[in-house]
Amino acid sequence: MPEDMDRLLRLAIAEKRMIRFVMGDGEARLGEPHDYGTLKGVDRVLVYQVGGASRSGGLPDWRLVTVGKISELEVTEFTFEGPRGMTRGGYRWERILASVSRTPDEG
Repeated sequence: MPEDMDRLLRLAIAEKRMIRFVMGDGEARLGEPHDYGTLKGVDRVLVYQVGGASRSGGLPDWRLVTVGKISELEVTEFTFEGPRGMTRGGYRWERILASVSRTPDEG
């Protein structure tokens, strides 16, 4: 993963700022990054998606995004309040790098 993407995801989560990004389908998304870490050996970010394209249902809703499929990541000026109840989504993270609701490496 590019070092810049790691830095931007950590910054967005620390400052509770929304991210805009493009997925492999070329469509842009807008969302609140909540948890960023490793799940089943893959770096992922749990996002509460509030805008943009969606191939998996209506919005807003939770999306587990594979970091390696993200391009054109941008930290926006839009902020969000913080955790939205259950941000874990029942996932058993192997490693947490950044989270709005828990400390890094708290799996």
